Amino acid sequence: MAHSLQPHRRGLLLAALMLLVVIGWLAVFGVTLWSLHDKALDDGFADARMHARNVEDHLTKTLQVIELGADSLPPDGGHASTGTLNQSLAVMLRPSPFLRSLSLLNPDGRVIASSDPRNVGLPINLHGFYPEAGLDWPQLRIGTPWHGRDLGDARPCAGEPAPPSAPGFIPVMRPVELKDQPGWWLAALNPDDFINHFSELLPVDEGRVQLLRYDGMLLLSSHPDDIPGRSDQAGQVPNRLEQQEFGDFEQRLSDGTQTLTAYRASSRFPVVIAVHLDRKYILGQWLADVRGLSMIVLPILAALSVATLLFWRRHQRLEQQRAELERQRRLTSSVFDASSDAIMLTTPSGEILSTNPAFEHMTGYSGDEVRGRNPRLLASGQHDAAFYRALWNAVIETGHWQGEIIDRRKDGSLYTGLLTINAVRDDAGRIQHCVGVTSDMTERKRYEAELLAAKERAEAAALAKTTFLATMSHELRTPMNGILGMTDILLRSELNDKQRRQIGIVKSSAESLLTILADILDYSRIEAHGITLKPSPFDPVETIQVVLALFAPHADKKSLTLRAETLEPPPGMIVADPVRFRQILTNLVSNAIKFTHDGGISVRVWSEPANSDHEHAMLVVTVMDTGIGIPSALHESIFDAFVQVDGSHSRSYGGTGLGLAISRRLAETMGGTLGVASTPGLGSCFTLRIRVIRA
Repeated sequence: MAHSLQPHRRGLLLAALMLLVVIGWLAVFGVTLWSLHDKALDDGFADARMHARNVEDHLTKTLQVIELGADSLPPDGGHASTGTLNQSLAVMLRPSPFLRSLSLLNPDGRVIASSDPRNVGLPINLHGFYPEAGLDWPQLRIGTPWHGRDLGDARPCAGEPAPPSAPGFIPVMRPVELKDQPGWWLAALNPDDFINHFSELLPVDEGRVQLLRYDGMLLLSSHPDDIPGRSDQAGQVPNRLEQQEFGDFEQRLSDGTQTLTAYRASSRFPVVIAVHLDRKYILGQWLADVRGLSMIVLPILAALSVATLLFWRRHQRLEQQRAELERQRRLTSSVFDASSDAIMLTTPSGEILSTNPAFEHMTGYSGDEVRGRNPRLLASGQHDAAFYRALWNAVIETGHWQGEIIDRRKDGSLYTGLLTINAVRDDAGRIQHCVGVTSDMTERKRYEAELLAAKERAEAAALAKTTFLATMSHELRTPMNGILGMTDILLRSELNDKQRRQIGIVKSSAESLLTILADILDYSRIEAHGITLKPSPFDPVETIQVVLALFAPHADKKSLTLRAETLEPPPGMIVADPVRFRQILTNLVSNAIKFTHDGGISVRVWSEPANSDHEHAMLVVTVMDTGIGIPSALHESIFDAFVQVDGSHSRSYGGTGLGLAISRRLAETMGGTLGVASTPGLGSCFTLRIRVIRA
């Protein structure tokens, strides 16, 4: 055992050593990548500082040119005419593409001369320049950016975005001497010249260059989304400027861009250059370097990892195979032994090789008793030879058979099983083994037989009950008709008031009992033989009037109103079963009068189209009353047999509770429905819908 473990241990040690080498390579590679990351950021800051220094130098020289222009005015410029001054200013402007215009202003800010004569006479607001100082301070002032090409068609920015492709300029001024009084020298800087210079220096996808006043206001930017005239476009630059006139740091601008920022204030003028390099672009360059390095290093690491994996798998494959075979053997054994179904394994010719404990429990034969024998030892004699031939033919041809089989136990008793046989084939398709699985169905078959017998007994009992009810109802109606006939004869004879009242009570009771017997007889016939319809043409409106006339005396006794309404569209003549229709209507009107004490009963009728079928229609009849109403919980149960609203109603109002049950069965047989909508104390509305043919 110890000897067999030595190669395994050597493999583990070698794999661990190779793993350590790979981890070392990865660690060195990771440190190198991080160093390159830091170097990329440091180089970015260095580039930003260099750009800021170069742009600041360029800007300072440009502003010096503007100062020199103010100093180069002719000594008698204050006494020259406006035209002469305009011409002189135009000559000075010509070699300066960074300027829009040059102008002279009087102390109040009105233009007295300009390189663009259209500007002459325009008033210029002297407020908003930085730094704010009077004519006695001879330094350059920087104004707020203006929207427009020149003074005549421009306005100062208010911090709002400029219209697309709109021109603009930045006013710069300083005091000059005019005649015997001071004035202002005003130069309109052309932002496009600076932006073109900035964009060549730093493309937009790499970053942006901003020109700021010393107070933080943005004058111009190489980025098209920055808004001149606002003080929040350069991030933390104004705050850093209060502490140091140049520097660099990392920040996030107002538009969410993470940047490496370097800023530098002009050595002579109140302006600041801010250079923002896009951190994402810089790291993108770093990632490109990483990818290049990874294409060299990662294949080496991958090759080393693959070699380690192959070596490890070579040492592990045999043990894994042994473990897998052992696991499968245990799993198969546990399934084989734990199954509650009888399992037997046979050769292709049928000799039993192995059985599980459930086989012994089901058949009584132990594994040793049946090993090497044919399964025919279980034959019960209940199946002929053709049954077994079909079984084995199916196994040979399709590799599968399933069906019920009756076998004999060792003690001679029979049992029914659901037998499933599957053939196990080799790669060439030859049968190597057959596996038979039997589920004992003896108890299930006995239960099914008992259930079938109970069902047949219940059906016979129900038929007997229905037949008995129908017979008794029919037999009871004959004497009841005799009682009614005799009461009619007695009522036509000479009787005193007391006798007439007593005979009237007998007749009323007999009629009620006859109605109950009729309901029971109808329900029994429906249960026993179903319903046979006899369609014929009739007028439903006329039928409704006949039914209401029949119940008019009953309604008058209770001081109830009976009303019939025909709504649009009227039904007209229809083809349906008039007897069954009248029976349903009679039940509904009778119930409405029975359960209504005040108010009345209203019967409405109309027709509705039956889908797209022009031959058929839906006849709709509603019976509404102002009676006691029905709780919502009973809206369905009242259509069951022998059910009324509650027990107390049954005692107070009488009846069998069959009327609505019969009416719904009739409505459904006629291709329709019968439903109710009711509120206790407010009354009920029964709605009958039946499918009819237009006559």
